[in-house]
Amino acid sequence: MEVGQIGDLIYILVVIGLIGYLTYVLFNPTEF
Repeated sequence: MEVGQIGDLIYILVVIGLIGYLTYVLFNPTEF
């Protein structure tokens, strides 16, 4: 794999992680 492809993959994983985390925080406000 090229470095650019790995960078895109990491970027996609980070975006998915952030969206999942924000969704978790929004649906579990009592823990914060």
